[in-house]
Amino acid sequence: MLKAQAPELSRHSGAGESAMRRGWIVGMLIGTVLVLVGWTPLMRAFLQDFVLVVDASGSRQTPKNYRGAKLAGQDLRGQDLEGADLRSADLRGTNLRGAHLSGANFQGANLEGADLSTAILENADLRGASLVGADLRAADLAGANLSAARLVRADLSAANLTHADLRNADLHGARLDDTLLQQTDLRGLDLARLDLEDTDASAARVR
Repeated sequence: MLKAQAPELSRHSGAGESAMRRGWIVGMLIGTVLVLVGWTPLMRAFLQDFVLVVDASGSRQTPKNYRGAKLAGQDLRGQDLEGADLRSADLRGTNLRGAHLSGANFQGANLEGADLSTAILENADLRGASLVGADLRAADLAGANLSAARLVRADLSAANLTHADLRNADLHGARLDDTLLQQTDLRGLDLARLDLEDTDASAARVR
């Protein structure tokens, strides 16, 4: 009698273990989906909470250190990163449309394919940064330092580069439709390869 029941108990045990495994797999899949769906909002919340820090008087923002940060492909639209340290940060394909980046330090940062359209980059430090294929349409780059920056195939249409430093920058294939280059430092650029017909380059420094 006992021998007859043993196989049945074994079958029930096996079925239970199989159900547990299926439940574990389904749980892992659901967890993965939730993480992927929630990652971008969490990243934006993180930056909102930790970048927008004010002093005791509530009047001044404290720059944050994101040097070397891995932020490729993140959605940071409209974020206030004024004065932030983003040196050598990985921002490839990052959405920074309309972000406040005045005075931010992007030295050596990788911004290839990033969306910086309408971003405020006044007096930002972009020396040696890679902006290959970046979207900078209508961005405010007044007074920004872009010396030795790579702007190959970047779209600078309607961007404001007044008083900006573009010495020795690589603008091969860049779009400059309606770009403001008033009193911009263009020394070291191969102007013969640039289409400046629709730009305002009055008083630009070329020698």
